[in-house]
Amino acid sequence: LEAMRADYGDWISNYTDQKPDRTDRFHYIAKHRYELGLKAGDVSQTGQLIVMLMNSIVDCGGYNEDDYTARLDSFLETIDGTELSGGFTDRAERHLWENRKQGVPWGKAGSLTDTSEAAQRAVILAALFGDDYDSMAKQAYSNINLTHRDRYIAGYSLSYALSVAVLINGVSLDDIRPEVIKFSNNPIIEPMLSSWDINQQIYNGFPGADSSIKIDSRDACKLFGLNCTLGFLAPAAYFLIYRYPNDFEKAV
Repeated sequence: LEAMRADYGDWISNYTDQKPDRTDRFHYIAKHRYELGLKAGDVSQTGQLIVMLMNSIVDCGGYNEDDYTARLDSFLETIDGTELSGGFTDRAERHLWENRKQGVPWGKAGSLTDTSEAAQRAVILAALFGDDYDSMAKQAYSNINLTHRDRYIAGYSLSYALSVAVLINGVSLDDIRPEVIKFSNNPIIEPMLSSWDINQQIYNGFPGADSSIKIDSRDACKLFGLNCTLGFLAPAAYFLIYRYPNDFEKAV
C-alpha cells in the first residue's frame, strides 16, 4: 500500500493509465501492460472472459456453454500459457491453457487454484436468471467449474453469486439473512455449496455497519488479507458493502 500511495497518491478517484516505473512488487505487470498500450479503463484478461460471456449470452439469446467454451478455446489460442501473455494470464488461466493443450475435456480442465475469476464471471449469470435461483445456480456452477474445479472454491464462488443475485432482486441487506438461508435448505442448490458457513457470510458482514468499530476501511482490508484468494476477497467485499451500502464508488 505504501508503494501504491507513492505512485498514485493517497486516494485514487478514477481509472489510471499503466505506469512503467511503478515501485510495488507487481511493477513488471504494469510495465508489460504499458508496453502493450493498455490505457485507463481497458479490461484485464479476467474482464475479457467476462465480456466474452456477455457476448455469448447476447448472441445465443441465453447461456449456451458449448458456445462459450468454443470462444474460450479460440481465446486460449491467442496466449502462450505464460504469466506475461496477453494483458496478464493468472494462475487459473495458465492451468486451463495447459490442460486444454493436453486434451483435457471441458469440465475437467479447470484449475484447482483459489482465485476469484469464476466468482466474478458468475455474477453475469446471477443477473441473467432473475429470481430463478435453481436454474441460475446450476448454470453458474457449471460455468464456474470451467476454470475453477476445486469444490471449496467452486461452492464459494456460487455462494457469492447467489448473494449478489439476491441483492439484484431488490432484497435489502437488512433482510438478506432469511433469503440466503433458503439456499442452504434447497435440495438443488445446497449440494453445490461448500458449507453452511460460507453461504452465510453475506449477512455476517454486519461489522462493516457497526459504527462502534472505529477502523479505516483500507485498514480493514489488511485484516482480511490483500492477496487474490477468494477467501480473502469475499469477506472484504461483504464488509465494504455494509460499510458503504449507498455509495458504490466508495465501496469499490
